[in-house]
Amino acid sequence: LEAPDYGIATVGDTGVGDRDVNFTTAFSSSVFAVQVGILEHTTDQFSAMPSARTTADVRITVTGGDAAPMTLVDRSNSLACFGDQ
Repeated sequence: LEAPDYGIATVGDTGVGDRDVNFTTAFSSSVFAVQVGILEHTTDQFSAMPSARTTADVRITVTGGDAAPMTLVDRSNSLACFGDQ
């Protein structure tokens, strides 16, 4: 994720596989859709998911790799959020 662009104010690196994405304009409530995807071609299995959200930000965690499937890892990913601002 890169910031600032496309409604993203900042992206905080809070550890391996853990990012805090802050929006330029807050959503009207914390009930909004979040879609996250992995942007790499590999035979390993990775999972990217929102782990927490507020009206102003969403936390994304990425886990995976065949050796340790539940371990946090850094991988390229995409994010789209849909809701009322």
